[in-house]
Amino acid sequence: MPPGTVLSLPEQFSLVGQRIVVTGAASGIGRATASALARLGAELVLADVNSLKATCADLAPLGVVPEAIEGDLLAPGAIDRLFASGPVWAVVHSAAIVPSQIP
Repeated sequence: MPPGTVLSLPEQFSLVGQRIVVTGAASGIGRATASALARLGAELVLADVNSLKATCADLAPLGVVPEAIEGDLLAPGAIDRLFASGPVWAVVHSAAIVPSQIP
């Protein structure tokens, strides 16, 4: 490749075939991260306490059908569900507790 050649991110960094778990994927940073990883070809496992329907709909035009796990990650067995579908290459933990929502 000649010096000064500019490659797009997918050409430089492919995640095709890599399973990645993204927590907090229903909104904000988690949702944006899921979108970026999908564009790089990652297989996604998304998790959030809130509905993941909008995030999954955003990914559909990219040909990505993520595994969506809705529920509290503190619930018994929740973490096991994130890893039940096979080996995971990476985890992006962007789930958070909003202080105003703590009972």
